[in-house]
Amino acid sequence: MDITACLVTVLLEAIIGLAANVFIVSNISINYLRGETMSSINKILLSLGISNMCFAVASSSNLILSCLIPSLNRHINIVSCALHTLCLCVFHFIKIVNFSTPFLSWVKTRITAVVSWLILVSEVVSVGSSIFITLEFVSKHGVDVNVSTVVPSNGSWSREDTLSYMRYTFVAICLPVILGFVIICWTIAHLKHHGRRMKVTMGASGSASVKAHQTAANTMIRLLTLYAFIYIDTVIFCFDVFPIKSVGYWFSVLILISFTPAQSVLLITGNPKLKGLCCKMLCLQGRRDLHYKEEGL
Repeated sequence: MDITACLVTVLLEAIIGLAANVFIVSNISINYLRGETMSSINKILLSLGISNMCFAVASSSNLILSCLIPSLNRHINIVSCALHTLCLCVFHFIKIVNFSTPFLSWVKTRITAVVSWLILVSEVVSVGSSIFITLEFVSKHGVDVNVSTVVPSNGSWSREDTLSYMRYTFVAICLPVILGFVIICWTIAHLKHHGRRMKVTMGASGSASVKAHQTAANTMIRLLTLYAFIYIDTVIFCFDVFPIKSVGYWFSVLILISFTPAQSVLLITGNPKLKGLCCKMLCLQGRRDLHYKEEGL
């Protein structure tokens, strides 16, 4: 398989991912600099966007450098993205579900402060877990490795190292994703149970509120499904299922690198403000309005 074509594709994926995340981060930052109060969800999106940008740069540079210098061992940190996505799940869960428990009711009234702490804890856990796995690798092999990395280069680790890494990623990535699925499923069940009553008692406003909540929950389901696919691809990549530089190997790499643009697209399409602004920037607003008129909306 043509390595140059694969590397060009990887760079294009990274550029698209960077551009989408720059759009998210810059839009939120500009509104904040203009004097607007940054909402809790925007804080999470800002942190998630920055994490995605770091992942795009790290993953693409890792692949290019490993092709140019095969002995170079670098890894990619996706833990921060997974934890911030879990924060997003928790935020929607707290905002949507009505609680009878005093503690959760208190959290609901203090959601802004809680989100800030969740973001801080996510970053501390992400950095701490990266340092932990790096120190563990150094203690075993007595060599220098990159502290900012997490996913082993294909074929560079022993099977024992790979198994140790996969146990680490299961705790650091899979558990947040599984917890996120549980939280969102609970949220969707709550919406189905209480959605009809909200539409009846609150009329048009209730219907709009339920639709907005359903959109948020569906976006989270898509994000968590994306993480599940990426984790499966990481397992395939780490255990050398495909020979290095084979068609299967490059296909696995392209799926891994596509994480950033895919997640960015899901975040933008799941946020009405970002989606609307993106449509205007792409000169699609006119067509969108025409479509709405034809549909009678």
